[in-house]
Amino acid sequence: MPHRHTSTPNLVPGIIIVSSLVTAPIVTFLLWRNVPGVMDEGHIVEWAQAILLLLAAFIHGYRGRHLNRSERSIALYHITLALLCLTLFAREVDVDQLGPQGFWPAIEVIFRSVIVLLWVLHGIVLAFNRRHLWLDRARLLLDPGSRFVFAGILLYGVSWVFDKEIFPIATETALYFEETLQLVATLCFFFGALFFWRQTGTSRSSNPGTPFRFRNR
Repeated sequence: MPHRHTSTPNLVPGIIIVSSLVTAPIVTFLLWRNVPGVMDEGHIVEWAQAILLLLAAFIHGYRGRHLNRSERSIALYHITLALLCLTLFAREVDVDQLGPQGFWPAIEVIFRSVIVLLWVLHGIVLAFNRRHLWLDRARLLLDPGSRFVFAGILLYGVSWVFDKEIFPIATETALYFEETLQLVATLCFFFGALFFWRQTGTSRSSNPGTPFRFRNR
């Protein structure tokens, strides 16, 4: 029986991820040096972050919705990550600046209020399922996708230092580092979600079951 080489296809996702994470700071640097105001609020770099976060939120939400009832803690974990990405999305996008004043500021208030309400409701569900989450903590936190999420959270934390201008550097330079770190962070969130997306197909094909519906008995 001929030997099949499978190592090359397995390297492709890793090459894409590493290339993206390395290329992103280079691209932002070139834009920063050549396009005035590109790092400001509401420009291309910030919109790229917002799109990546929205895609990650969708993937986590889809993953959480289509898991089996026996995987309750994993489903809750993905809903938590979806809400985290949605919260960061709300932080990146100034909804009140999207259109005429009066209408869009009200939409922003409603949007952020809905996110807060979702966090409260989700927190209640998490409290009822804390035993399942505790038992599955290692499985959840050691997943390859989770490592990307933790990297994203760490990078967002570091970007806060530049957002608050703690270091004595020029405002424009601080803004460059802040937006670049956040862009790489959102890439980490997105790639982490893609890892979970790949698992969705494997999980459903091997154990179709019934989609999880967050029912406590």
